[in-house]
Amino acid sequence: SYYDEMFTQADILGGKSLSTPGVKAKAAEAQPDYLNTEEHARYRGLVGKLQWIVPLRTEIPFATKELARSLQTPTTKCWGSLKHLLRYLMGTTHYVFVLRPDARLADLRRPLDVVVHVDSDWAGCLTTRRSTTSIVVKILNCVILSASRTQETIALSSGEAELYAMGSGTAEGLFAVNFIKEITQAKVNLIVKTDSAAGKSIATRFGVSKRTRHIDTRLLYLQQLVERGLLVIKKVPGPENCADVGTKYLSSEDLNKHLQALGLEECLLEH
Repeated sequence: SYYDEMFTQADILGGKSLSTPGVKAKAAEAQPDYLNTEEHARYRGLVGKLQWIVPLRTEIPFATKELARSLQTPTTKCWGSLKHLLRYLMGTTHYVFVLRPDARLADLRRPLDVVVHVDSDWAGCLTTRRSTTSIVVKILNCVILSASRTQETIALSSGEAELYAMGSGTAEGLFAVNFIKEITQAKVNLIVKTDSAAGKSIATRFGVSKRTRHIDTRLLYLQQLVERGLLVIKKVPGPENCADVGTKYLSSEDLNKHLQALGLEECLLEH
């Protein structure tokens, strides 16, 4: 009923569904056509409804984030992107978010791992040239957070954008680690997985080089965590990094590869 309310509000109920949450823009709008007052209000309401289901639809944080960036002055192009996302949801209302831990905490004979997958899309925004950070946090192989955020600092290289993504992901992971320690007194490891060799190299060495001396020291706190043994950074192949879903619009084939890793399964619900 929540989905149907959104589809009715967007006037697409009964229309054709789509296989992806959106498509990448080829160029920035030269002369944007802004929505009128009534359309603007409808746009804000629908984006607000989407934000409520993001925790249960872990494959749409990027699409929702991009729509939310235009809340103040949405254009007809933004409205088209919103309807595209809704048409994708129309064909995937049977997707359910599943929490299926691979072990019981009481039965663990090893330290608990908080695993954070991170990725970035360097200079993906055609207007501001800012990059996107994607974070997927897992405990006992269950996704507890899937987030997509526009980076505040403009990165001068893809490795730098990955470093910023690793910093944001580590912050989320530390919150989970500290929370678990407070309620269980268990030993917890923090593991950050990235597909960037350059980002991993910057985060695991101490200090800066000629190419990284412009990076603010507050963004290099990862180095100290690694040195103290509080953080482990691992390299993973790009195709295996589920955080890729939160950095850009993927093809339906690439998107479907990551659904299980994001905790999503198909389930035909009985009405």
